[in-house]
Amino acid sequence: MGLCSAEAFLSHTSPARAAEHRHRLNSWVFDLIEEGWERLPAIMDPALARDLRALNDDPAPITSALQAGPSTLVHSDIRPANVAIGGRGGVPRVSFIDWGRPLATAASIDLGYLLGWTALERPYPVDEAVGRYDALLRRRLSERLDDSSWRTVRDVGILGGFLNTICFHALSAHGDDRPAAAQARALTEWEPWLRRVADRL
Repeated sequence: MGLCSAEAFLSHTSPARAAEHRHRLNSWVFDLIEEGWERLPAIMDPALARDLRALNDDPAPITSALQAGPSTLVHSDIRPANVAIGGRGGVPRVSFIDWGRPLATAASIDLGYLLGWTALERPYPVDEAVGRYDALLRRRLSERLDDSSWRTVRDVGILGGFLNTICFHALSAHGDDRPAAAQARALTEWEPWLRRVADRL
């Protein structure tokens, strides 16, 4: 099995790519992608929505920033459905399934994707979730972790991973029911964080 390129993954849910593939792949998913991006400016700052769409269509600024840090094998579809937790003899074991599009890039891509998919389920906000991840990583790597370069790669990777889910959040956030309102609140929570990182690219 070969590796997916970072550029292909980061533009996976872009409207430009959806339009490109529609003529040969007849799938309703492309309609959802385009509709989600069209609805996004009504839920968050339109200028930010425009900048995020541009990065999704052309992720070169993201891939360039990620090259400044270390790369590893990334699953790229980390979400609860693809994680199995078990163990034997009191020793926990975590397994990941559905390795359909692995790639070699910054590990923070998986973190952003997971934070995007669990926007409604996780018990703490984005900044706290990232802080917990940092604390565990620092405990594991100790002095080998270069805080200054890691912060940039971390934030840009999280932005890239989240970009793959944002159009689906926008779709779910439309409506008058409680689930739609909760989804809209989740996007609102991400907004200042996304603006801060996008402005650095």
